[in-house]
Amino acid sequence: MVTKDWPLTPYPFAQAAAPIELKAKARKIPEWGFDRFGLCAVLQTSPARTNSPLETVTLIPMGWARLRISAFPTVRASPDASK
Repeated sequence: MVTKDWPLTPYPFAQAAAPIELKAKARKIPEWGFDRFGLCAVLQTSPARTNSPLETVTLIPMGWARLRISAFPTVRASPDASK
């Protein structure tokens, strides 16, 4: 977790001004995309299938995020995982 001073800026809710960041390991889920409004599509049933490599992502509080996700599926590479 990375904490920062509260931003002294006229744009306190800009992504770069987020006062806290959480670094996490994650895998992309190719089938999980956006809906017709540009919002996060319906969440697949866990575990979701993926063979994507593990990468580090940065999560910020919802008030600072343009794309808001409050739940993430678990993932697995096996054929019995959800598509």
